[in-house]
Amino acid sequence: MITREDELNIDFGLNTIFDGGKYRLVMAQSDDEYPIGGLICEYMRLTPMDIKAILMSCDGLEKEGTTDNYLDAFLQFHEKVNAEFPPVISTMIVLEFMNSADDWFRAVRENRVEEYVGLFGSSYDSVKQYIFEDTGCDSVGGDTVMQILLTSYLAFAEKYILTKAMFNQIMESTESDDESHTRGIEAFTAMYGNHMDMQHIDYRLILTENGFESLYTIKSSFSLLIFDMAHVINTEANIVKCKNCGHYFIPEGRSDAVYCSYPLRDNKDKTCKDVGAQVTRANKEKNDAATKEYRKVYMRYKMMTNRHPEDTDAAEKFEKLTSEVRDWRNRMAHGSATTDEFLAWLARF
Repeated sequence: MITREDELNIDFGLNTIFDGGKYRLVMAQSDDEYPIGGLICEYMRLTPMDIKAILMSCDGLEKEGTTDNYLDAFLQFHEKVNAEFPPVISTMIVLEFMNSADDWFRAVRENRVEEYVGLFGSSYDSVKQYIFEDTGCDSVGGDTVMQILLTSYLAFAEKYILTKAMFNQIMESTESDDESHTRGIEAFTAMYGNHMDMQHIDYRLILTENGFESLYTIKSSFSLLIFDMAHVINTEANIVKCKNCGHYFIPEGRSDAVYCSYPLRDNKDKTCKDVGAQVTRANKEKNDAATKEYRKVYMRYKMMTNRHPEDTDAAEKFEKLTSEVRDWRNRMAHGSATTDEFLAWLARF
């Protein structure tokens, strides 16, 4: 087996051998195999907010933002990220942080700091607020090691958000007539044609115990999407959304699997496959109870407005009930609201 330690001239990135049917990582910490589609599906499981606690646990954050001081903290961060996340996710996090830090130090050397800082002018306000909140920093820059890392965090979060938005758009029905969906797919397709410069992917031939093999080094989040989705499309790989966690995965064995084999977020000893059916039944029971409760409230206000059309307060509440319930149903369907929260909302009527 070739590892990055053995093959020192391999650039840092997500190094994978692709044989036309599967991927094999070529990393110091992993030689795991992935099915086509498995790389991007694993990466899209990341919750970027989880990175903050890891970053803030590093030593030396308050030190001046020199290259030496930064490197000491970054190596700690690298080790902690590798311990916390699976290999695809950990490698891509470290890679994007490295890319951003390199951009910062280059801007300092070339006296382009103002230009670099200006790149974050259109940052998502909520993302920026979360990243800098309770850190003692409130802006991008590099006065301290912490500020460099937080700036890298913001750059990473923005790239990840855009990559995931494009991935989700691709995974939606291709029969969608939505104009924005069509434009998004056309923009993505252009990455294989007019905008091939967006592909940050190196290719080399290496000699292993299997003979000559094709090694690809993926150097950005969007390039991982471009790389894996091209093979997904070519092979018509089956990607499924897990009915428990809501993340996409490649079914193992049975093609009709509906639950993934990834560990649960709050219980690493169990997988969605282990608990999926039980959770689905419990959620169905809750949803049935919520639907029943909503019908009771709906009928109560329907009768009140029919019997007392002059009761403007009841009419306003009925209008609020019927108009806002659509938003609640959508949020519950996408996992951004719970049935208990919905019932608490109903209780106010």
